[in-house]
Amino acid sequence: MSAYNKANNSSTGYSPHELIFLFDIVEKTRLQVDANLHAVNESLLMIQEEVKDIQNNLASTRRHLGITNLLVQFNTFSGIICTEIDLLQNAVLFAKRDVLHPSVVNSNHLKEVLSSITLPPNRKWISDIHNEEINVILSHCKIMTVHRSHHLLFAITFPIVELTYYTLYHCFPLPTLLVNNTYYSVEPHSPYFLPDFSQTINGYLPSFNECAELFEDHYICSIETLQKAIVPSCEFNLFSERSDGCKYHYSAFIASIWHRISPNQWFYVISGQDTLTVQFSHEKSTSYTLPRSGIITPPSGTTGYTSSRVFHAGISNSTTIQGTITIPEVPIANVTIPVITPEYTLPVINRLDLADIHKSREALAEAIADSHYSQKVSESFVNVHQFLLCSFNVLTI
Repeated sequence: MSAYNKANNSSTGYSPHELIFLFDIVEKTRLQVDANLHAVNESLLMIQEEVKDIQNNLASTRRHLGITNLLVQFNTFSGIICTEIDLLQNAVLFAKRDVLHPSVVNSNHLKEVLSSITLPPNRKWISDIHNEEINVILSHCKIMTVHRSHHLLFAITFPIVELTYYTLYHCFPLPTLLVNNTYYSVEPHSPYFLPDFSQTINGYLPSFNECAELFEDHYICSIETLQKAIVPSCEFNLFSERSDGCKYHYSAFIASIWHRISPNQWFYVISGQDTLTVQFSHEKSTSYTLPRSGIITPPSGTTGYTSSRVFHAGISNSTTIQGTITIPEVPIANVTIPVITPEYTLPVINRLDLADIHKSREALAEAIADSHYSQKVSESFVNVHQFLLCSFNVLTI
């Protein structure tokens, strides 16, 4: 051993073998630490890769969430747009039927709008606008749709009525025997005649087809022309038993005319003698000889028939006709017609009013015989009634 090794061994206190062993341990430890550090570095690299993947996945997830949110919003907006389009489409379709869709205006908004409108003193809405009757106005409005500059406009027309009361008459021409088999009747200007209560204004109504029913016995109609009765019309003149300005229709023959006035009341004109048989039950019936014209009112629920007609009497609320057959006298008015023949006999217009439906046939025949009458007139004066004017309920227009 050299002097150096001896000196070194003496300074460390380890023998050479012990030092070699220690160096081996240190080297192994270093190698193990290096291996561990290498593994740690690889783990860190893997962690970094995982973090990058996580970050990439997170970014992708965020993008997917963003796209999903956009799609949800798009679907929501699309649903809203489709709903609005459906509402507009329904509103337009309703408008074509003159029905106001709630999406256009509701009842409360309509009340506010109509309340803000000031009508002339002689005009009013067709119903009260401050309660549930506002629906009556809604059901009778006229609606027109207009497209202007990307806007859909609804033009709504609401009906208003005039504060004037008219009496509605149904004008029915009454064929009247003139001479032999010649009949004449007055031609009404229109089927319906409407004078006001003071008979200073009148109008005509061709039919009720264009009228709208507001509620029971109340209708709204459009009268295009109203005229003042400065020069009275034929219908006005017939109220005062004059026939000035009337047009006449002549016929050599008339068929039987039956005109229903109420559920169990008929006005009729026949060209010859006829018999009315009323069936009260399966076993009981009564026959009556009919005059040339009149009004029959059989009891409710009975069945009657003549040689050419069968009718069923409906249910009536009247308490004056139950259990009786009435054939009242047609009212007679004095009117003037052009001269046709110097002299003729008026048609027989009878009245038969039975208090007891169980009268015998003999008593009935005597009653009919007593009720017959005739009268002659000369020149051009005729004692007949030209119109059967049936007064209906008062109509507010």
